[in-house]
Amino acid sequence: MDSATSLIQVLTIFGYALPELLGCGIALAMLLSGARRGPGRKQGVTGLALMLGSVVISLLLNLWQNWSVQARFAAGDGTVEIAHFYAAMGAVRILFNLVYMAGLLLLAWGFCRASRHAER
Repeated sequence: MDSATSLIQVLTIFGYALPELLGCGIALAMLLSGARRGPGRKQGVTGLALMLGSVVISLLLNLWQNWSVQARFAAGDGTVEIAHFYAAMGAVRILFNLVYMAGLLLLAWGFCRASRHAER
C-alpha cells in the first residue's frame, strides 16, 4: 500500500474521532475554568476525563488496528487470522465504550449534585 493511501486512511480515522475529541476537550476546559468548586464538579471533571481518555485510547487502537491489518495483508497472512483479530478488537472497543458510558454517567451525576446544591 502506498503512502498516500495510508495517509488518507489515517486522516479518515482522525476525522471520525475529531468530533468526540473536540467535544470532550472543550467541555473539560469549560468545566475546569468556569465551574465553581463544590459538589459535583469533581464528578464532572472525572467523568469528562474518562470520556476523553476513552476517545484518545480508541483513536490509538483504531490506528494500531489499521496498521496491523495492512502489515498482515502485506505479509500474506490469511483472512482467518484477520477475522479473529477483528473479533478481539471488537471486544476491546466494547470495553472502551463502557468506560465512555461510565464517564458520561459521572458527568450527569456531578451535574445533578451541583444543581441540587444550587437549590439550597
